[in-house]
Amino acid sequence: MGKINETKYDKNFILNSIKKLGQKYGMDEVFKDVVICCAYALANNADFNEKRENEYLRIINKYLDNEKEEFPKILASLFNEYNTTSEPIDILGDVYIDLGLLKKEVSQFFTPLPVCNLMAKITIDQEDKTQELNNKGYISVLDPTCGSGRLLYASYNELLNRKVDNNKIILVGDDIDLTCCCITYIQLSLLGANAIVHHQNSLTNDIYDTFYTATYVLNKELQQKIIENEKGELEFE
Repeated sequence: MGKINETKYDKNFILNSIKKLGQKYGMDEVFKDVVICCAYALANNADFNEKRENEYLRIINKYLDNEKEEFPKILASLFNEYNTTSEPIDILGDVYIDLGLLKKEVSQFFTPLPVCNLMAKITIDQEDKTQELNNKGYISVLDPTCGSGRLLYASYNELLNRKVDNNKIILVGDDIDLTCCCITYIQLSLLGANAIVHHQNSLTNDIYDTFYTATYVLNKELQQKIIENEKGELEFE
């Protein structure tokens, strides 16, 4: 029998798929299209939005049928990566950097994960978070310029390592860059985190879109506690 050629769906598959499509459409455009389509597919499964669906169709229909097949394979590769590790990782952020897509003209920079892990260990005060948990019934973490979400991943992992119940953690990320919002949303979704990601200008508070992870949409108890404590600021509608 001949050897079966099995495709390994992992970070390298994602990188190679985007490079392949990027030769035709441009690397930056393909990466953005991939993360937007993956994010919109996950978001509309949790919280359907017709405007989002129409934009998804507009983007995906730019590609030929065989090219469209790469999109679900990339999402499957992300599922595989997150199912095989318990450590905080940033697959899409790494791919973004590897492809040389950081916007140097606006000094875009993703803080290295080891630095984020250290920052989380130092800045998450056990006494403060215990008091917040006792007073509110949950712990919240906010990053108003989340980038690819690394500080959120590190903080989430640190809280889990401290035996905080996942159902009592809410992560909130804001960014003015839609690509960054989509990266963060996809990966927080795959981590199974209760999370809200705002595509917004944190200086003016103009919000363009809001993404809720499926885990958060299903967590009615956490939503109720947030409504009571935050006066509906993080309420799922």
